Amino acid sequence: MAMLKAGLCTALNDTVLGNLRSVGIRTTLDLIAKDLENVSQQASIPYKDLLAIRRVILAQYSGFPLTGAELYDNGVLSMAILSTGCTSIDELLDGGLYTAEVTEVAGSIAAGKTQMCFTSAASVIRKTKQNVIFVDTCGSFSAERISSILEENGVSEPEQLLSQIRCFTAFDVYELFETLENIRHNKQRQMDPFFESLKLLIVDNVASVIYPILGGPQSDGQSLITILGQKLKMLAVEFSLAVLVTNNLVSSEGGGSWSASLGRVWSHVPHTRLVILPHGNKSTAETPAMGIHRQIKIVKNIRAPTNRCCNFVIASSGLSSVR
Repeated sequence: MAMLKAGLCTALNDTVLGNLRSVGIRTTLDLIAKDLENVSQQASIPYKDLLAIRRVILAQYSGFPLTGAELYDNGVLSMAILSTGCTSIDELLDGGLYTAEVTEVAGSIAAGKTQMCFTSAASVIRKTKQNVIFVDTCGSFSAERISSILEENGVSEPEQLLSQIRCFTAFDVYELFETLENIRHNKQRQMDPFFESLKLLIVDNVASVIYPILGGPQSDGQSLITILGQKLKMLAVEFSLAVLVTNNLVSSEGGGSWSASLGRVWSHVPHTRLVILPHGNKSTAETPAMGIHRQIKIVKNIRAPTNRCCNFVIASSGLSSVR
């Protein structure tokens, strides 16, 4: 609640402010909640002056009322579901990558996390004509690979579509913070047409910038994880972006189970979490002639059942469903 200050309107001068404070009215909420006729008598202030002051307060500090139907319509207009480029993974995600949400893909080294990012980026710029920002934390970005995926999916001149992707490097968490703030700044200013059509933000790999600040003499690692999660979620919600992040897998002490890294603090950040299962059996073995086969499992989802799996193939055309 805001404090009453002289000069808020012509009727609210120092004398009137002093009279209001003498009867216990110090904030805008205090004045709005009181019966103005009683206040007028107690504070010796003309009733019409109090009405004028209240009108100004309501105009400046009140929220604009919206009906439930209007809130629903606004949500529908701002929400979009972006395809990952792989039908089976889209089905696992109840349609694809949702705007205003953070989706995480966790996996071991060379499991296909970055390939999923490339395929999703290619799908968005090809199908929706929206723009993508790719934040590279470990030198994994490859315009050539995305161009190849586009060509394999029927795009004759991929160079034109590649202009819809911008890549930023961030090799520590503070550079990542700066990059995210720049995105927010450009979205708010709306000076660059690229950011007006931005719909997908990819961070590959979030663990790379977090690992160096965990453990050792530094004690602020967990707080920095919290801040990073807040920044990603706020960008997603405030600007209706789909945020796709990749993470690593860590095994339990006995080596019997695998889970996404960064612990419990980070586990609350993604709305949806996918895990590319460690490959080592026949169903996920590498077969160069037919592509690299993998299995992916959904372990967290705010809309659909979890612990469901699907198979996919990493091929020259990106990620595709197993036929």
